[in-house]
Amino acid sequence: MDTLALDPKTELLKAEVEELRKRFIALYTQKEALLSTEKDDLYIRYLQEIGQTQYENYKLQVEVRASKRKVELAQSLINRDQKPDVKLIDSQVSTELKEHYEQIEQQQKELKAAQKAGTISKFDLTEMRDIYRVLVKRLHPDLNPEQNEPEAELFVKAQAAYHTQNLGLLREMIMRLKMDEDVDTLVNKSEETLDDMKTRLQRQIAEIEHDIAYLRTTFPFNMRTLLDDPDALAKAKEELKQKNEELTEQKRLYEERFRLIINNGQGTMAN
Repeated sequence: MDTLALDPKTELLKAEVEELRKRFIALYTQKEALLSTEKDDLYIRYLQEIGQTQYENYKLQVEVRASKRKVELAQSLINRDQKPDVKLIDSQVSTELKEHYEQIEQQQKELKAAQKAGTISKFDLTEMRDIYRVLVKRLHPDLNPEQNEPEAELFVKAQAAYHTQNLGLLREMIMRLKMDEDVDTLVNKSEETLDDMKTRLQRQIAEIEHDIAYLRTTFPFNMRTLLDDPDALAKAKEELKQKNEELTEQKRLYEERFRLIINNGQGTMAN
C-alpha cells in the first residue's frame, strides 16, 4: 500500500520540527553535561589550583577575627578591674563565631570529598554522553508526550545514572530500549499537532539557552576563564600567598597581645 503523501507545507513543518527536536536534545544534553561532569571537573581543578589556599585564607580570617575579639574581651575586663578567664573568653568567642566555624567545617568536608573524587576518562565520557543523548531523544517527556509509565520511570533512572556517571547502567538501559526513528513518528501527526510541537520546542529551547547562559555565570563555571589563563592564574596564586602571609602575621600579633594582657592582668589561663 502506498504511503500517503504529505502536502509541501506539512513536509516543511515536519522538517522544522525535526530540526527543533535535534536542537532541543543537543541543548538538553549540554546542560546536563554542565551539571553532571563539567561542574565536578571544574571544581576539582579549582581546588587543585587555588581553592585550597582560599580555604586556608578564610580559615585564617576567622582565626584573626577570633584572636582580635579575645583581645577586646580581655582588655574590657582589665579596664573594669576584673581578672580575665581564658576559658570563658574562648567560650564566648566560639559562640559568637559559631556560624563561621561551621562554614569552615563544611568547606573542609567538601575539600576532602572533592580530593577523593575520581574523574571519568574522556573515552567513557564521550560514550556516556552519546548514550544519554539517545535516551533523551527517546524518553524525554517533552519530546514524547504520549510515553507510558515504564518509559517515564526509565528516563528518571537514566538521569540518575548520568548524574552519577554510571556508564554500566546507561549501557544496560540502551540495550533494553528499542529505539524508533523520530521522523517516522512525525509522519502520522496532523499539521495542527506539528504546529503545537514547533511552538513548544521553540519555547523550551529558549528556556534551556537561558539556563545554560546563567549557569556559566555561576561558580565554578565562572572560574573557567581564570583556570584556563596561566598568567592570570599565577597572579591569583601570588595574591593569595601574600594574603596568607598577612593574615598569619595578624594572627600572631593578636595572639601575642592577648598573652600579654592575660599575663599583665594575672588572668586565668586555660589548662
